[in-house]
Amino acid sequence: MVCKHSRHIPAFAGMTRNFMIISNTHLFLIYATVYYLWLSIAKKVMKFTSLLFILSIACIISCKKNTGNTSANITGTWELRQASGMTTINYAPGNGDSLVFTASTYKKYTKGSLEKSGKYRTVPDASYNGLVVPSSEYKTRIIYDDDASAKIFFQRSGNTLNFISGLFADDSGSIVTYELQ
Repeated sequence: MVCKHSRHIPAFAGMTRNFMIISNTHLFLIYATVYYLWLSIAKKVMKFTSLLFILSIACIISCKKNTGNTSANITGTWELRQASGMTTINYAPGNGDSLVFTASTYKKYTKGSLEKSGKYRTVPDASYNGLVVPSSEYKTRIIYDDDASAKIFFQRSGNTLNFISGLFADDSGSIVTYELQ
């Protein structure tokens, strides 16, 4: 059956003209359907792309590297647990050897008595190379009372604070471990 407003379009080359007859209305419906399908696929791709972009930004923002260069991450009272150098000495809880850090000051107690107090600051410093320490660790230095001559590096991991100084191959170095109270 042929519509009076139709035009004859050969479906395939070499076939007769009457094999497939498509009206303008039918052609419009086919184009509209294809366009609708294309649009729905494009919208889904855009939603997926947008979601992927938002998740990527969220990951980048939330995955800040812990540089350890702020005093806030060592603020608190820390009690000595271990000192290692040529030998290792373990300390029991309640031993009285502790460090107390505020945002900019420190107090060092030995056997419960105040031994030293003053100001401190932390600075990024990737110069520590102690052979036994992975290169990604101990990238922050602590400077007590503006005396930068002693190179003491620290790293916090959970409720443990480690200080490292010296060179293990040269002068045996030392690692001193404190636990947050």
